[in-house]
Amino acid sequence: MSNPFEHTSGAAYFSQEHDELKKRSMVALENMYEFAVFRVGQLEYQLGIIKYFMNDVGELEDMYRLAERSERVQKNRIKFEKLKEALEYELFRRSLEGS
Repeated sequence: MSNPFEHTSGAAYFSQEHDELKKRSMVALENMYEFAVFRVGQLEYQLGIIKYFMNDVGELEDMYRLAERSERVQKNRIKFEKLKEALEYELFRRSLEGS
């Protein structure tokens, strides 16, 4: 293993090492800053989505009402079909009695 003090004086070696650590620290800080900016942007976007849905609560309630109405219409249609079948059966039965 070579001696780090072989080609340079001790002060110069530590100065170079300090400069290298300083550069690496600056790169790390820049990366952390860029990530923080990215994350803040993400959170602002998500907050915007949440606010959008909070403002359109009325629209969401309308959708629930439409779904409930659709269910009622479906139930009424089934009920109507059963009544129609019963009426047709009764008319058919009466027509057979009258003949």
